[in-house]
Amino acid sequence: MSIAVLDVGKTNLKFVVFDDDGILLFERQMPNASLEGPPYPHVDVEKIWNFLGASLREATRNFKIKTLIPTTHGASGAVMNEQGLVLPIMDYEFTNAEDINQRYEPLRDAFNKTYSPSMPAGLNVGRQLAWQKWNLSEEFAQVTKIVGYPQYWVWRLCGQFVFDICSMGAHTDLWLPALGKPAKLAETLGFDKLIAPIKSPWTEMGMISAKAANDLGVEPNIKILCGIHDSNAALLPYLASRKAPFTVLSTGTWVVVMAVGHALTSLKPNMDMLGNIDAEGRPLATAKFMGGREFATIAGDCASAENIDDIRHFIDSRVFALPSFSINGGPYATRKGKIIGNIRPEQRTSLATLYAAMMCTITLDNLEVEQGDLIVDGSFAQNHLLCEIIAALRPTQKLYVAKDQAGTARGAAMLATWHQPHAAPEASLVKPAELSGLKIYYENWKALLA
Repeated sequence: MSIAVLDVGKTNLKFVVFDDDGILLFERQMPNASLEGPPYPHVDVEKIWNFLGASLREATRNFKIKTLIPTTHGASGAVMNEQGLVLPIMDYEFTNAEDINQRYEPLRDAFNKTYSPSMPAGLNVGRQLAWQKWNLSEEFAQVTKIVGYPQYWVWRLCGQFVFDICSMGAHTDLWLPALGKPAKLAETLGFDKLIAPIKSPWTEMGMISAKAANDLGVEPNIKILCGIHDSNAALLPYLASRKAPFTVLSTGTWVVVMAVGHALTSLKPNMDMLGNIDAEGRPLATAKFMGGREFATIAGDCASAENIDDIRHFIDSRVFALPSFSINGGPYATRKGKIIGNIRPEQRTSLATLYAAMMCTITLDNLEVEQGDLIVDGSFAQNHLLCEIIAALRPTQKLYVAKDQAGTARGAAMLATWHQPHAAPEASLVKPAELSGLKIYYENWKALLA
């Protein structure tokens, strides 16, 4: 019997199947992209549904799937009624969501209540909902349920309306973690009466419906779990096998730094820090920036791999990439990214590597992470030079790279057996890079941000 995961990232879609021992049996993936509208840029749910169906049909020819678990990126929610979506699921990069800020911002609860900072575009789900309510009032009046993005797929699969606690806690502006109830903003705008029941990610929601099974072309014998926010899914293998304090850098389109066992008192909302909520419902000191997107922007179409000689040249020649190369969040989102010094086109991947290492390091510094191991999970774990530079700048901490490139999906799959013992994921200790002048370079890089 096998466990399947639908992993919906901002950039890529994945469908992964594991056996009961966590061995990867099957994987399919394809690029993900939003539709431009109308009425605003939104998720292409039918493309994802068709991808899920094709992947399921192929996988079930060889494997008996007993459980299916959705995991998706955060900053998204679905407004629904019994018939389905009332309005499309908004792309969180929709910048016109900011048009309501003068009306919306005064309604937001204090940061020390929600641990949700004010973010650009539609990165606060509360702002998305308010924009829909105020700009599409006739349609919004038909909404009877608000669910998390993973739980939209739960509804498609088995007809249940729920909201997982991790997605609710991911800078939505809608929740008070300490009190476990909706924020005043949610009450003021009437969203508290629409928010679906909050559930733990491992909650069993029932069997796949006959309609969904027929649509997808599979037998109606697959159990559906509630699902989880993707960064929290990536954290699960370490929550299950490590003792605090430790910090996971979950990397993909976003770099999400989750400091387990660290106090929330160091959080700075103006630097894109927040209090996430982990799968057990505990507040989690977190900081983020759009590292994967920024890396791709700096690297451009450079086909050359990163190399340490380029890094040495950048250090000696004082070549700097300064943030930000994304307007969508991060500690320096209000700054326009720039490159100081001259580089050759074939050096762009190396410069992106050095920039990403600087950003990861300053994010750890800003979060005041000084104790416990560091684990890099996801796409940056494949860039060994990047990780070696971070390790060199964190001499009092050990840095590990996860060997498993299906970490988010594997974490989500663990929900099927969450309350059973789990082995620690394989990770390799990183040897710090030997780079003369690196520490001085980092201090100079920081000084240029002052």
